[in-house]
Amino acid sequence: MGKFSISLLFITNINKYLIVKIKKDKNKKLDLVPVKWDELNKQLKDKFLMFGDAGLTENYKSDDISGTQLIYSKKLIDKLIKLAKINTQFYYGETDYHLYECLKKYDLQGRDVAILGSTIPWYESIVLSRGGRPVTIEYNEIECDDDRLKTYTNQNFYNIEKKFDFVISISSFEHDGLGRYGDPINPNGDLEAMDDVYNRFLNKNGILFLSVPIGKDTIVWNLHRIYGNKRLPLLFENFELIDSSGFDETLFHREDTYGQLSSQYNSDKPFQPIFVLKK
Repeated sequence: MGKFSISLLFITNINKYLIVKIKKDKNKKLDLVPVKWDELNKQLKDKFLMFGDAGLTENYKSDDISGTQLIYSKKLIDKLIKLAKINTQFYYGETDYHLYECLKKYDLQGRDVAILGSTIPWYESIVLSRGGRPVTIEYNEIECDDDRLKTYTNQNFYNIEKKFDFVISISSFEHDGLGRYGDPINPNGDLEAMDDVYNRFLNKNGILFLSVPIGKDTIVWNLHRIYGNKRLPLLFENFELIDSSGFDETLFHREDTYGQLSSQYNSDKPFQPIFVLKK
């Protein structure tokens, strides 16, 4: 009682329809409606805006993900693996191309690879297509009938002592601390998430493949952060930047009135390249 199922359709640039089913418990609700910018006190606003170093765009969303369970089927994963083997660009467009370029330089065969954040098993399938063993850590519970994929909620994984040689985080940390998904308001939520990767997830000399939006330093409340030449170095603190694909410093000049991002490099909007960071 109180549960129902729906399906999410992901429409790709190759006109494929791929379905992820989710279960939703209607009895579980967010305790609080996500905070609006005007509801923050001045101290928090100043910290989010880096005391004048970041701009502000308001584009407020309220996403109730409480009680959500994702269902990843082996049938879907097999389809996605086939697409990954031919280097298909999926939801994030050219970001995937740049990930493929970076992965060429590393051997994932037989290695456990952490995927931080997931709503469709796309990056898990990329790892599987390269012979790796994906381990997904996600806010929502994931039900999966494919034993090639291990899944944990964030909370459950903290009871496990495990580190990885490789971690993949695509378009995830820029949301941390903005409260959109019921997370605590925290101006440094993204920096703390990176500290977590460094201290809890990565082995010595471990590699993080990271993608976040790059443009003028901006808080798009409450959608995401956009990283410019002020915030990005803070995100990389403690890590060694050893490679990137799709990045050059001209991206720091990009902005969009509504804080929207582009899935293509050739655009005036902020774009998400791939950074390769070493512990």
